[in-house]
Amino acid sequence: RRLGMHRRTLARKLEKQRVK
Repeated sequence: RRLGMHRRTLARKLEKQRVK
């Protein structure tokens, strides 16, 4: 994966999705 700066964005997205 070449998303170095997107690492935080992905982590935030996953965190929001697993906020159950």
